Amino acid sequence: MRCRPAAPRVLVLAVDPFGVGGIERFTRVFLHCLQELFGPDEVGLVSLGSLRSHDPGCRVLHAGTSQRLGFRKKVRYLAASLRAAHRWREGLVVVACHSRLAPVAWLCRFVTGAPYLVWCYGKEVWRKPSRSVRLGLGRADVAVAISEFTAAAVAEQFRPKVLRIIHPCVFPPFTGTGAMGSGEKADAAVRPRVITVARLDAGDSYKAVDTLLCAWPRVLDRVPDAELLVVGEGSARRDLERLARQVGVQGRVRFVGRLSDPELCRAYRAADVFAMPGRAELGPRAYGEGFGIVFVEAAAIGLPVVAGRAGGAPEAMVEGVTGLLVDPLDPEDVAGAVSSLLLDPALARRMGAAGMRVAAERFSYPVFRDKVGHLFGSIRKEASPCAGSSECSP
Repeated sequence: MRCRPAAPRVLVLAVDPFGVGGIERFTRVFLHCLQELFGPDEVGLVSLGSLRSHDPGCRVLHAGTSQRLGFRKKVRYLAASLRAAHRWREGLVVVACHSRLAPVAWLCRFVTGAPYLVWCYGKEVWRKPSRSVRLGLGRADVAVAISEFTAAAVAEQFRPKVLRIIHPCVFPPFTGTGAMGSGEKADAAVRPRVITVARLDAGDSYKAVDTLLCAWPRVLDRVPDAELLVVGEGSARRDLERLARQVGVQGRVRFVGRLSDPELCRAYRAADVFAMPGRAELGPRAYGEGFGIVFVEAAAIGLPVVAGRAGGAPEAMVEGVTGLLVDPLDPEDVAGAVSSLLLDPALARRMGAAGMRVAAERFSYPVFRDKVGHLFGSIRKEASPCAGSSECSP
C-alpha cells in the first residue's frame, strides 16, 4: 500500500500583505502561489494589518482594522490565529510570513499539532532576536530563507531543524515586456538614464541612495547628460533631496515618488541601467538586503544592474554577466561601474539580455511555484504520511 498525503489546508500568518516593500510584495506572490497549488478555499489568511480594501483571493479569517499596532491588537491577532488553527486543524500547515510571527505559529502547533514553517528575509533575522522569536523559529518544522546569505545567518542564530532556500521570483507585470531599447528608450535623443528603486525611510538607508547621489558628480564628469531617476517614498526623501543639492546634481536627479507596478515597469523600460549599491552588516545592529527582488525585476525587463557587494544582493545577479558589483562605501567605484555601462551601450545590451535569461531560468514564477509545491509536499509527508487526511492507494 502506498500513502499519498492529501493537499494541505494552509493557514498564512502575515503582518501587512498589502503594504509597501519587498516582504509585503513577496507575501502577496506567495498567497497567489498557494491558491494556485491548493485552491483558494484551502488557504486562510490571518493578517495583523488592514487589507486596505484589497481582496487576497483566499479565505480571510482575520484582518486588522488599521496599521497601528498595540497590545490589544496583538492579543486579538493571537486569539484569531489560534481559533483559525483549531478550526482548520485537519491536514493543516501553518506559515509565518515573518519571523515576528514565528511564536504565534509555534503556539498554533502547540494547540493543534500542525507543522509550521517560517519565512526568513534579511535584517529582521540577522539581528539579535527576542526570546519568543528565537523559540518560535528554532522549533519550526522548516525555516525557509530567501538567500544563502540569510540562510547562513539563520543557521548560526537559530539552528532550525530543517533549513531550505527558496529565492523570490519576478511576477507580472515585470515579465514578458521585451528587451532594453524596445520601449520608450527608442528615441536616441533621450538622455542616458539610470534608475534606482527603494523605500526612502531612515531605517532603509542601507539601500545606499546617498552613495549613488555622492557618485553622481563623478558620473556627470564622464557622461555629462546622464540622468538619475529615484523611485520611492519615505521619511528620508527630503534629506536625500537636500544631499542632491549639496553635491550640485539637483538638475540631473529626479525624485518621482512611489509608482504603481505598471508605472514602474514603464520606468524600467525607459532606463539604461538599474543601480542600487546597497550596504550590509551582520551583528546587533544588522542591516542590508536579504536578496533584493528589484534587481531581478530590472533584469527581467532587460536592464544591466549595479549592486553592492554585500548581503544577499549578489545572489540576484551574475557578476560580469548580468551586471556589476561595487564597493557600496566607495562613490568612485559606483560611478565607475555606472559610467562604464552608459558609455558602452553594446555591453549594457549584452548584460541586459543575459539578465532576462537568468531571470527566466532562475527567478521565474513557475520555478518559484514548483519549489513551494515540493516544500509543502515534503512537510506533509514528514509530518504524517498515513494520518487523518492522507489518502492510501495500493
